[in-house]
Amino acid sequence: VGCLQVSRSIGDFSTKVALGEHVILSEPELHTVRLGPQTMFCVAASDGITCAIPDETVINLVCKYLNDVSKKGSTNDAQHAAQELVRYAIDSASSQDNASVVIATFKHAAPPLLSRPRQSWM
Repeated sequence: VGCLQVSRSIGDFSTKVALGEHVILSEPELHTVRLGPQTMFCVAASDGITCAIPDETVINLVCKYLNDVSKKGSTNDAQHAAQELVRYAIDSASSQDNASVVIATFKHAAPPLLSRPRQSWM
């Protein structure tokens, strides 16, 4: 316990055998979504984010953080939103796992607060 790292899921066969073949997966979870003119941003997050914070809350928090005025003096700052989401996962949601996130924005203006279009990708 405590020796498993992200890179081990790819090729550490001795750990896979010791823990069981289906315990460590090297297959990423992927979804394909068609982007449209209403798409405002995309979030790619590690399980330190997704296991600690429900999807709907992630979206609402990203909307909020994109509306904040960042240290750069502007809104719609994806770097600011990503840093705040990681901070929230660790401090408020008590994530004990690797909390990493990348946020890409597709619009010049920040999204509406606490709302998002309903879209299912599963």
